[in-house]
Amino acid sequence: MSIIGPTKPPTLGATLGASASGGALPWDAGGGAPYFPLESQIIAEFTAAGWTTYGLFLARGLDDFTLVSGDVSVWVNYGTGGNALQGTAGARPTWQATGLNSKGTFDYDGGDTLATANINIAGDSQTATVLMALFEDDDSAATRWVAEYGAIAGGRSGTGIETITDTLAGINFSTGGTASATSGAVSMATPNVVSATWDSALAASEATIRHAGADVTSTRLDNNLSAHMLATEPLMIGGRYNASSRTNGRISAVVLAAGATAIPLTQVANVEALILAEWGL
Repeated sequence: MSIIGPTKPPTLGATLGASASGGALPWDAGGGAPYFPLESQIIAEFTAAGWTTYGLFLARGLDDFTLVSGDVSVWVNYGTGGNALQGTAGARPTWQATGLNSKGTFDYDGGDTLATANINIAGDSQTATVLMALFEDDDSAATRWVAEYGAIAGGRSGTGIETITDTLAGINFSTGGTASATSGAVSMATPNVVSATWDSALAASEATIRHAGADVTSTRLDNNLSAHMLATEPLMIGGRYNASSRTNGRISAVVLAAGATAIPLTQVANVEALILAEWGL
């Protein structure tokens, strides 16, 4: 995989060229040299694997979100799902133009969250999911949810990423309140990309956490959890379905993709690398 040109948001476009995995990309020469927008590169990676990008959120500049008094009320979704919204002024993250590695990010203060409307992965008969986030954690003394999809009332969770108290900002893949895959003492005190993947086709389903471009742990789970991993639920960013354990730190990118084939590890690695490169990591 190679990154093809700068990745600033598009202002005008046409279709030309291909991603590292073969999907078509928009091309824009309006600013002089051609460039391929980051969102198009990411979508093309998953499309090449036959997957759908349901959520794609990038905190790069003002084209990516709506501000109200410096706080984010709308985070634009470049995927097929709806935008992530927050109608309550006191629960909105704050835009920081140079807040994560001197680049754009949203600062969450422990009481902020953004959420989409329901995303219908279940209706598309998908069998596997990837949830990815670029974030930096500020709180090693409490459990903090970074993002979650497939939450069910009563405490059962779907595909989620959280920082946990018994390690210094470790990563947890929540799987429905009965089992989890935990990375151990992986520090998120510095920014990096974390991916939680889940595949129902593997006996008896496999959840894997990826950090710093490599798998750090995996566990096999009961197939009856599939109702929670492949759901028709909102994607929550900065928290989970209830008001507890919200992020205290910075989130710059979130991706939710799903498909009816095995986890496309090549494409997942490519997307992780694209996001890291965009933020100079």
